[in-house]
Amino acid sequence: MDIDSVVIASPSSNARVFHQGAHVEQWTPQGQEPVVWVSQASAYQVGKSIRGGIPIIFPWFNQGRTLGLRPRHGFARTTKWEYLGSRPLPEGGMQATWFFDPTSAQEAEGADLFPYDYALHYRVSCDEALTVELEITNLSDEDFECELAFHTYLQVGDIERTTLEGLDGVEAVNPFISPEHFTQEGNVESLTGIDRVFFSGPNLTVRDEALSRNIQVESEGATNTIVWNPGPEGAAGMSDMGDDEWRQMLCVEAGCIYDNAIVVEPGRTHTLSYRLSTTSL
Repeated sequence: MDIDSVVIASPSSNARVFHQGAHVEQWTPQGQEPVVWVSQASAYQVGKSIRGGIPIIFPWFNQGRTLGLRPRHGFARTTKWEYLGSRPLPEGGMQATWFFDPTSAQEAEGADLFPYDYALHYRVSCDEALTVELEITNLSDEDFECELAFHTYLQVGDIERTTLEGLDGVEAVNPFISPEHFTQEGNVESLTGIDRVFFSGPNLTVRDEALSRNIQVESEGATNTIVWNPGPEGAAGMSDMGDDEWRQMLCVEAGCIYDNAIVVEPGRTHTLSYRLSTTSL
């Protein structure tokens, strides 16, 4: 591997985080299968995104609201963050912190497209749950608008035996199929090849029959839930994903994207948080 990482270990779970992108690459509770998935074909190279884990999407999602922005999903996920160290939590867990500002990305592709003064602080807390928190502070003298997301890849035993519970009645759109919004009715049961945006932050349960567990996903500061699985055709077109790996992963993302992009006023901070925990079926 060409990029450095740190392991955050607690009595109940452990996580590995790469300094490039402050990228949580895995999280595993004691005695369980990993909860955060990563592709066996993923590149671990300078300037290359990791296929899996929890990429930090900032300051735009995909190609941005105006389209055509590069790189896709912004520059934060492929730029090295400053690691500020770790500390024990009162409950017995561990927390690590990273820092990112415009000087970190001054040579990065696309950095000139977001010409503001800002600071990002990112905390990863590891105990019986995994909690990640991103604080965006506007240090400039004008408002700025940005999109952000935690592009979280979850490990499941079999995507065809996996169900999402907790999105019944939420407004949604399949953006690459139709611009029409609709209301989700019942659980989301057909997840192979899904690419759906919900207009509510994720507070839901991933029911995984194959691994006999539930994954609880909770968030604050998010206006959207993005659910994605590439299916067999999508996976076949990715050099950093095995042809059959789509069966064991599901992205359940928390974000503020598209028309729900956030506006941060001078001197103000927006915080996006995301929490994972598990229970047995």
